[in-house]
Amino acid sequence: MSKQKCPYSTYQKIPSTALQKLKDFCSANHITINNGLSAIVALAIKHACGHEYQSENKHIVMNLIKSQRDNSLYDQSVGCILRVDTVKVALKEYNDLRSLAKQIRQSIIDTSNYQHCPSLIKFSAMNTLAKYQKKWVDFLIKPMAKLATRLVQMPLIYRNVINQSIARLMFFKRHKYFVINLNVRPNFINNSGNPTSLFGLAPISGPHQEDLLTIDHVLEVCFLYEECEKTAYIVVSGNLQPAFRTCIADEIIRLMQKAMTEFEPALCAEESSTISEKINGSVGA
Repeated sequence: MSKQKCPYSTYQKIPSTALQKLKDFCSANHITINNGLSAIVALAIKHACGHEYQSENKHIVMNLIKSQRDNSLYDQSVGCILRVDTVKVALKEYNDLRSLAKQIRQSIIDTSNYQHCPSLIKFSAMNTLAKYQKKWVDFLIKPMAKLATRLVQMPLIYRNVINQSIARLMFFKRHKYFVINLNVRPNFINNSGNPTSLFGLAPISGPHQEDLLTIDHVLEVCFLYEECEKTAYIVVSGNLQPAFRTCIADEIIRLMQKAMTEFEPALCAEESSTISEKINGSVGA
């Protein structure tokens, strides 16, 4: 993307009506905003991929990124302390938003005891990671694992974990699969509507739409609220074509608008027929 001088992030304003319908949907079904947005993002990716998705695995693994700070201003000035929860979503052919949201809620409950393990293990356990040849793993990983255990006096029980986790990450098919992150900023819903300051400094006014993520083969969907503009945004980041990122953002907004009603995928036949071309040309140099 840098060689093409193309931004990694696409910003899209969220209409206030769509945001209100999302709140009504979550309230009516007794689910959190994060679970509702997770279901919307999963369904939007399924719709955006169209026929290309039908031949792939019927699951999506998402990393739910949460800030551990009690004030989002610290994240913007001092730095983020993040927690990553990994959720596996089963996408069936006729899934609706309500069933997906409940499935995600149940998945989080079922895996809550395992979410405290290191992120390295959770990333390597994703079903999207490619299989690798054991001979190459033994040749490349075992010497490094032995050296690491000697240097840091690592217990032997962790040796197999290191072998499996690092190997799967090293042999990840980066040109075919993307890691999906969902980041809902703390001020996305719970915002005061008035710009606040940190250390008595006035907030920067005006839009500043910088790239939120510049890592290849990672698709991140971020929901944030700009206090200076008093506007909610969807930010889709990744080394994808801007048209495809916009397609995902538009589909997310459409699903938010239709959250309280029955709906069908709204992508027209022409968009669905050209979606594979977008995917094939999505990975930047």
